[in-house]
Amino acid sequence: MGVREDIIIVGTGGLGREIASLFLHKELNEKYNFLGFIDDYKKKGTIVNSQKVLGSIEWLIKEKPCKQIIIGYSYLQERLLLINKLQYQNFLFPTIIHPEANLIDPENITIGSGSIIFPFAILTTNISIGKNVIIHLGAKIHHDTILKDNCILMPNVAITGGATIGFNVFLGTGTICATPIMIQDNSIIQAGTIIFENTI
Repeated sequence: MGVREDIIIVGTGGLGREIASLFLHKELNEKYNFLGFIDDYKKKGTIVNSQKVLGSIEWLIKEKPCKQIIIGYSYLQERLLLINKLQYQNFLFPTIIHPEANLIDPENITIGSGSIIFPFAILTTNISIGKNVIIHLGAKIHHDTILKDNCILMPNVAITGGATIGFNVFLGTGTICATPIMIQDNSIIQAGTIIFENTI
């Protein structure tokens, strides 16, 4: 087994804890050493799902206990501000692909740094995923789809071929993009929405 990379998750909310659970898988656990959480709203030393809160964001920037950081919450603008702030401080954002995600044609799928793909997501072929994208449980992404930076796809989102999802977009649980649509930057799509036309 090689040297494990230290990693920290910012945020102890639902998404942060779900991301932390990915490291329970043997393959990811052998690659990464999860040090704990950063949270501005919890006392240092608080235990969350058997892991410590190490400190606040300012503590993280001051102490720099590791280089690899995951932003574990889904508020788009706050995510973007923090990503930019931490990049300026030379932190890195690893790409995490759970071993139970299914990339059918990985040679023809590009995935940017900081993106996270959860178990049971399915990606087919000729797909471009930007930086710091989250693709949650059971999402299905088909051919010739483009996901720009800082998109979040919640569980069971389905995107058929040829769609372009803009920068900083949130697709709620069960959203279906049923045609080769284009979703504008900074859009928030409510759970269960079915989109047939470029009206978003």
